[in-house]
Amino acid sequence: MRFEMYRRPKGAFDGELVVALLGLFLVAGVVVYRLVPERYHPERPCTFHVLTGLPCLTCGGTRAAKSLGHFRFVEAIGYNPLVALWLILAVPHALWVAASRKWKLARPRLRAVTRGDKIAMGVLILLVILGNWAYLVWAGV
Repeated sequence: MRFEMYRRPKGAFDGELVVALLGLFLVAGVVVYRLVPERYHPERPCTFHVLTGLPCLTCGGTRAAKSLGHFRFVEAIGYNPLVALWLILAVPHALWVAASRKWKLARPRLRAVTRGDKIAMGVLILLVILGNWAYLVWAGV
């Protein structure tokens, strides 16, 4: 693997912008959720959890968002670490993407050079997701 500073070619698809916009959309949802009186909050059980008895990959995400809306960061991470960290990092990431687009700044990249690097990167991502899910099962989320 190789660390590099990458400049997106003009006109090239910017997947990072899509992720940044999705993150901002979710943060906006947290803000709206915080502003709406609690009696109007939907309380629906997770269908996957009801059917299997196991939490899904995003179980606890709504509670994590609600906790973040009250600035209870540790509690939010306890509900679902990946969802909470994504919401916490969404605004700084979106600001970075906006700045890099406006001022044509290079963005840091960890690039898989060899086939082994690509496999290792895929396995690492899979292990993080499975580790988060194992935590959700262990914590009884």
